[in-house]
Amino acid sequence: MQTMRNWDDLRVFLALRRSGTLLGAGKLLGVNHTTVARRLSALEGELAVRLFDRTPDGYVPTAMGETMAPFAEAMEERTFALDRQLTGQDARLDGTVRIATSDTFASTFFVPRVLGALRERHPDIDVELVSTAAAYDLPRRQADLAIRMTRPSEQSLVVRKLGVLAFGVYGARGYFARRGRPRATDDLAGHTLIGYDREAVPNIGARWLEQAARGLRVPVRGDHILTVRAAALAGEGIAVFPCFLAAGVPELERVGPPVSAHDVWLVQHADLQRTPRIRAVSEVIVERFMRHARVLSGQADGDAANVKPPPTSSPAAGRRYSRPDPSARRRGRGRSRR
Repeated sequence: MQTMRNWDDLRVFLALRRSGTLLGAGKLLGVNHTTVARRLSALEGELAVRLFDRTPDGYVPTAMGETMAPFAEAMEERTFALDRQLTGQDARLDGTVRIATSDTFASTFFVPRVLGALRERHPDIDVELVSTAAAYDLPRRQADLAIRMTRPSEQSLVVRKLGVLAFGVYGARGYFARRGRPRATDDLAGHTLIGYDREAVPNIGARWLEQAARGLRVPVRGDHILTVRAAALAGEGIAVFPCFLAAGVPELERVGPPVSAHDVWLVQHADLQRTPRIRAVSEVIVERFMRHARVLSGQADGDAANVKPPPTSSPAAGRRYSRPDPSARRRGRGRSRR
């Protein structure tokens, strides 16, 4: 194998190994799939080896490709570590901060309630919002900050609790006028229920409804929270979704207090927590979450405004950043989940 000079070609190799297709690798790298094919061909020609077998199911690493993979990953980690160190020493309050979260949370909470304040406070900082699964890889700098609905366990990450996200049982006023209003959340018999597609990624609202609706027919299902909410808003039945999605929507009414909740976390790599622009963005995010805490937790929701949310599904944390505690995770193993 000859000396390899081009790190970009190695990035192509790793992206293709992880995705298995030219199109997928191109999406990971932000380039056209033909560029991936051209760089792969150049790399294989430079090394005089075949790194992938082309199969009907995609690109499969050859024995030489598997041999090269750990060395390429080690080079990648060193590159990212250097990048994090250099970024961590950058004292400017300008530049770009990349924030990863879910598409639903980005469009329905972060943009209307956080982004404006962030841009007003720090107009020289460019904000990139990303909601793809790959963007959650903080160690590889695919994002600088992430807003997550579960607390991560990686030791290289630091976490800060932002608040509590509650789920409630909702229906439209028009539906309740036609079909009557349940006395409580355990009184759903005889009502049209809107559930979640069984193939969709489950959320705590979907899990609660599956238990509550056991033995009952669920004639309407959606594969996305916003689809389920839209069906409820259209008067098609009763659904479970985050309380903040009903805030400011008079047509939607909640049945009883929130039925379930979990903590929301702000996550970043430890190497970046002292970077001024990232720290500045983090502080605005924390401040805005505190301002809208009642909306997130379901305490600012119509006639149930003074009802406390249920216990969260993850342990409480202080307002400051903290690293995941391995001993706490070991102590927690074996406990039953709700």
